[in-house]
Amino acid sequence: MGDAVVFTGMRVREWRVGCVVAVLVVSGLWRTSTVHLTANEPTALDSFESAVRPLLTEHCLRCHSDKKQEGGLRLDSRDALLWGGDSGPALDSEELDASRFLTAILYADENLQMPPKGKLPESSIAILKRWILSGAPFSSAVNDEPRRTFSAEDRDYWAFRPVVEVEPPELSDHEWVRSPIDAFVLSKLKAQALEPSPLADKRMLIRRLYFDLLGLPPSPEAVRAFLEEASPQAYEKVVDRLLASPRYGERWGRHWLDLVRYADSDGFRADHIRPHAWRYRDYVVSAFNVDLPYDRFVTEQIAGDELLEWREDAVIATGYLCQAPYEYNQVDVPQQLTAIADDVTEVTAEVFLALGMKCARCHDHKYDPLLQEDYYRLQAFFTPMIPYADSVLVPESRKGAYLVRQEEWFAATHDVRERMEDLVRVARKVEVDRAIERFPEGIQPLLDRESSELSPYERQVVYYAWRQVDHLGGRVERRLKGEGKKKWETLEKELSQFDHLKPEEYPRAMVAADIGSVSPSTPIGGRDARNWSADRGDVLPGVLAVLDQQAVGNNDAATITSIAGRPDSTGRRSALARWLTRPDNQLVTRAMVNRLWQYHFGRGLVATANDFGRQGERPTHPELLDWLARRFVETGWSLKAMHRLILLSNTYRQSSRGGDVELRSERDPDTKWLSRRRSRRLESEGMRDALLAVSGEMDDALGGPAVTEAGQRRSLYIRIRRNEMPPMMDTFDGPDSFTSCARRDVTTTAPQALLLLNGAWTVERATAFAERVARAQDTAESRVQFAYELAFGRSATVEEVDAAVSFFQEQSRLVAQALDDEVATDGESTGETIEERAQSAALVDFCHMLLNSNEFLYVD
Repeated sequence: MGDAVVFTGMRVREWRVGCVVAVLVVSGLWRTSTVHLTANEPTALDSFESAVRPLLTEHCLRCHSDKKQEGGLRLDSRDALLWGGDSGPALDSEELDASRFLTAILYADENLQMPPKGKLPESSIAILKRWILSGAPFSSAVNDEPRRTFSAEDRDYWAFRPVVEVEPPELSDHEWVRSPIDAFVLSKLKAQALEPSPLADKRMLIRRLYFDLLGLPPSPEAVRAFLEEASPQAYEKVVDRLLASPRYGERWGRHWLDLVRYADSDGFRADHIRPHAWRYRDYVVSAFNVDLPYDRFVTEQIAGDELLEWREDAVIATGYLCQAPYEYNQVDVPQQLTAIADDVTEVTAEVFLALGMKCARCHDHKYDPLLQEDYYRLQAFFTPMIPYADSVLVPESRKGAYLVRQEEWFAATHDVRERMEDLVRVARKVEVDRAIERFPEGIQPLLDRESSELSPYERQVVYYAWRQVDHLGGRVERRLKGEGKKKWETLEKELSQFDHLKPEEYPRAMVAADIGSVSPSTPIGGRDARNWSADRGDVLPGVLAVLDQQAVGNNDAATITSIAGRPDSTGRRSALARWLTRPDNQLVTRAMVNRLWQYHFGRGLVATANDFGRQGERPTHPELLDWLARRFVETGWSLKAMHRLILLSNTYRQSSRGGDVELRSERDPDTKWLSRRRSRRLESEGMRDALLAVSGEMDDALGGPAVTEAGQRRSLYIRIRRNEMPPMMDTFDGPDSFTSCARRDVTTTAPQALLLLNGAWTVERATAFAERVARAQDTAESRVQFAYELAFGRSATVEEVDAAVSFFQEQSRLVAQALDDEVATDGESTGETIEERAQSAALVDFCHMLLNSNEFLYVD
């Protein structure tokens, strides 16, 4: 895998025969084979048009065409006959007279009779029989459906136009314009007869910046320092400081993880934990923190294993390709391979190109100029890929020493391991045989063949199959009991005495690599699980046809390898990465700057950030979008530079209040023209992290394996289990991690209020918050002020202080009365006076109230 040797966690066991676990370097050439029949004479095609086509149209195509496929069968092309339906091929090219099509129309099988409403006349049957026996020739009108053409309107659609250089509007008469961004925005506001809102005050701005860039509230000290800073550059200094904070990567890395549907588990029914998924999450955080240029960020995730210079983090970046849900016990391996390929194809289109291509999986897109062929040309880049769940990454420079050391350990421990295997050999064979028998008959024979005897696609199938067998066969020692268990434990201790001989530990990660230097074929329509080994042609990797560009790859392994510089990979993903990161790629550049804008303002310049197609929204400020896309490339694809550009504008600094509220509500109700700042509720992670921050409990360690929600780590590090999301994320509209989430929903439900009011974890945070306040201040008035500063980033007003002090007094009285009754009944005593306990409880209630307030949960 590039300059690294990758050892998967699927370790070869002595009981396994003929199993190749991770094949990353393969030899030999493979080409797709196609069944060719004798060419049909023109007279046969004429007969088809005059006699056969009318019969098919009248009796067959209503249920078996592109509109409808009863039994999964189409009869509108010769390829469809060869491919067949749920019952198998309708045309047998080797024995034409045994074709199921003939069996059906002859009513030779009582379970297969077509048409179902009654047998055709003998004359019609004779015509169709002669047609089948002649090889079922189709005229080009049916067999080769004309490729959809693109209109001028298709080609001129805004998303496909090149990014152009745009000059900001000249509005020199308006002092509000601080940056070119403001000029674009103000021009649109004037067109709507609107004015921008007043600028937010410094307290509002610093809280906004902190939550926006770090996902955390500012400390009272940070607020005071900003307020006291008289320099005109005070705001810019805060922006730069926050962009340099390691918390920035945690905040903005979470946005990216939403897009790529990151999770720490497989999904589906079993939903097994992925113990090494977190390394990809940490890669994303680090990439944002170091301001890795976006073109490099894209390249590493698509093809980090194919880079000429091996870097551990770049290889880990291919964890992006491993995020699809996975069902460990799916015996229909071809179906799972298809599902993973479709998932990667569709998410890549949404995340990097902002195009929804799911519809094109089955047919040309109904609304957008996207062909079904486009879908499979994109998929062809990923066809040779395998996502490895548990790989050990060893740099090429240390591979030799690693292997030598490993062999030494194998030799030294052979006898001990053999005795351990003797304890479970019989049970393991039973489990392995049982696991293999679960697979369809077409897969079982492959598991006994050498890798060199398998096609690239068969090697992929075998990898997934052995991954399941390894999982089942590798667990038998857990079921040992009694004397057998004691012997196993004794042998484990004996084996541990050789630990000093083991090779150096290297990180394990979920990474992707190609199955070899030659790719399996990519048929239009995908591989069908019923007949996955059949050849249905091969679509070559390439870009969207509407863009009028040539394919950026082909199926010639030598050609692609010379481009990628790798003998053990097809180089297809490197080719895709090069196209995605071209400076003139209008889809990629627009998509990313639009995402940045959306996360800062709550709505993108294109509101549908994952869909720039006709079913999505049109850009409200197309000139600004292009201007930002050009600046993005000019600044070296720097995300932080784009942040700074946006944050320093007056558009961003607007208040959510003030001005002509009634006019704005009428003409800009959803703030698409940016006439004010949108007030936004904290996301689930921001809410939880803010609770930990104000209570003073947050563990601010960076990175590492996922933890449970019960701890005090930032929410980014909580284990995300697809079928059982953490309560805070589940309740407050967290992403489902099954699909790409471009923009989170914001709902208001009763469970949200109940979780914040009655949830045990929330009450614990309120208690810790109150204890922090009590430790720092000793009077009611000072405690109120400190609590307000922590929770809201501002001082309490005189009225708020008076109201809070009155609350303390009344609540303390009520609690003391309840405690009196409790002591009288139970006779319990904690060592504190009833008055002290009552005052502490009242402070907890007060702090709990602040944590439930809109001012804490919303950011203006």
